[in-house]
Amino acid sequence: MKHFNLLKTLLLLCALIVGSLSGWAADVTYNFSSFTSGQTVTLKTDNDNLTITLSKGSGSTNPTWTSSQARVYAKGSLTIASASKKIASIVYTYEINANKSNKKPTISSVKGSVSDGTWDSENKTWTGSDKEITFATSGEAGNIGFTKLEITYEAEENVTSLSVKSAPTKVRYEVGEDLDMTGFVLNADGTDVSEGYTMTIGGSVVVNGATLSSAGKKSITVSYGGKEVTQNISVGTVTSIAITTPPTKTSYDTGDSFDATGMVVTASLSTGEVSEPDTWTKEVTGYTVDLDDNLTPSNTAATITYATKTTTQSITVTDVTVTGVSLKSSTTIEKGKSETLIPTFTPANATNKNVTWESDNTSVATVEGGVVTAVAAGTATITVTTEDGDKTATCEVTVVNQKGGKDAPYTVAEVRNGDAAGKSNVWVKGYIVGSWNHNAFNSSDLVNSNLALADNYDSDTTIPVELTSGSGLRTDWGPSSNQYKVGVMQILVKGNGQDYFGLKAIKGASEIEAIAEAITVTSAGFSTYASDFGLDFSGLDVKAYKTIVSGTTITFDKVTEVPAGEGVLLQGEGTFEVPVKSVDAWAADDNAFVRGTGAAVATGDGPYNYILNNVNGVVGFYKANDQTVAKNRAYLQSTTAAARISLNFDEETTGISEVVKSDVNNKVFDLQGRHIAQPTKGLYIMNGRKVLIK
Repeated sequence: MKHFNLLKTLLLLCALIVGSLSGWAADVTYNFSSFTSGQTVTLKTDNDNLTITLSKGSGSTNPTWTSSQARVYAKGSLTIASASKKIASIVYTYEINANKSNKKPTISSVKGSVSDGTWDSENKTWTGSDKEITFATSGEAGNIGFTKLEITYEAEENVTSLSVKSAPTKVRYEVGEDLDMTGFVLNADGTDVSEGYTMTIGGSVVVNGATLSSAGKKSITVSYGGKEVTQNISVGTVTSIAITTPPTKTSYDTGDSFDATGMVVTASLSTGEVSEPDTWTKEVTGYTVDLDDNLTPSNTAATITYATKTTTQSITVTDVTVTGVSLKSSTTIEKGKSETLIPTFTPANATNKNVTWESDNTSVATVEGGVVTAVAAGTATITVTTEDGDKTATCEVTVVNQKGGKDAPYTVAEVRNGDAAGKSNVWVKGYIVGSWNHNAFNSSDLVNSNLALADNYDSDTTIPVELTSGSGLRTDWGPSSNQYKVGVMQILVKGNGQDYFGLKAIKGASEIEAIAEAITVTSAGFSTYASDFGLDFSGLDVKAYKTIVSGTTITFDKVTEVPAGEGVLLQGEGTFEVPVKSVDAWAADDNAFVRGTGAAVATGDGPYNYILNNVNGVVGFYKANDQTVAKNRAYLQSTTAAARISLNFDEETTGISEVVKSDVNNKVFDLQGRHIAQPTKGLYIMNGRKVLIK
């Protein structure tokens, strides 16, 4: 058997493993030093590319070892693999560490990849003839620690003649490349041999795949069967590079990037000897191109670098003229938000993409650098103009109020749908139709703590609105204390979109603002009304009148705007949504209507109180008789002691003054302007006003 005297140092992650023949009758001996349990480790020898691998198995806990040894979990394996030589025997030593249940694994078998060989478990020896041997473990989960392996190769048969039958495919290398013996075949006594040989260069052992780190003509000594032959190779350094085929593309537009497609770069190499060096050329890749992206006309050449050598490739770069520009045709932006408009140029690679921006309605939307900012609801046209060619494009911008803002509040349906969920300080629009209490909506059994809000004044599809205790809103808006607002008031309420009573709702209301009141006039055609808020009747199919009492004359004056707290007479039929409006107060004696308080109204003894009523089908103001007048209604107060103040409104007599006695002292004129000394019943002019004398 041939013995190898070797001393080697191998990096095993962070552990040093040293093998030595000293004192052993074996070709290779490994003494294992400590390393982390369960890792897979590969060791290589210089003369045979021997690999030893420890593989993790199914052990459950890491053992505590008292000596340096290899560690592999039970049911793992240890494999020894030789690249070329057959292993005649392996003598191994190991320790077994019990698991936490005090049970130990065993080595169940030692097998080769071709033949099993002979395994002597008592003497811990394997004998056979194979290139790969595996120790397999089984049994309980524990730990086996290998401490030493003594590996003996089979003896090589001596040959009488040895020659190179086929040289390696590759015999010329660049410094830094790896030795490649592909295609190398020996003739040993007439037999082809392509493995099992050893190699040295300059007396140092090398293996296939070794890195060639120095230049020069090299002679590889190949040993097999006691004989040696040589194989020459050349290792060169790059002396220069050249572009032997230019790239397919050499003309570029401004903004393009260099394209090396089709370019062939050739390197010249030399072994470097002073006398008769070996020189050759080869096509190379892995070169770098020193040229920025976004080419400009100032870029006239690309610098190519390989192995510190450089060459250049000429290029031409030209500007691209703008022929057109476009924008998205339209967009919608919420008030207070912004959107960036991106112009599209024709052609897309146009060189000069500088533009100017303009808005035709800066009160609606402004633009700067393409960023459109929505200022107020409305429309604006944004125009972009190119610096190159003066090309233009436009975008129609529609600005809408931000959803949930005061100008674009959520509807009750949207809140119920979850649109306001998780949002703070949002505005919701709706009618007060009752209250929420004990997880239920009620339109009659009212509480002050929670409003019930609906999209229509007569709907029962509602959301709860919490009126926070101590906020003041309960006093002003609580349904129990303000019943006259239920089914009447349309409001804006500000709060937080949260779940309440198991519904999507508004909690923590912080502001409430009146919008309109749904005022109903019955089929009788007349009603009185008084509100906490100023009202605007203009443009509605309902007429409003205030009254002025002067002596025995009661004047009904048509009005369109009514201040808060003032009572009026309404003429019409149906329910009218009357907008809330700030209206200046009337003079103290400018209206004879008195707002109700929810209490009984006595007849009085001058002035007298009259309540609008329908008696036997006749609508008029009748003397009060302790009847209750609600806070959103009104009664008439006059010094006239009549049984009834009649109403006889039509288009001709709208705005007349009604007089309850015919013996008037003022001058009376007929409708043609003639003075009437003793008027009878009918329609006349008195003090510049139309009057109806009963």
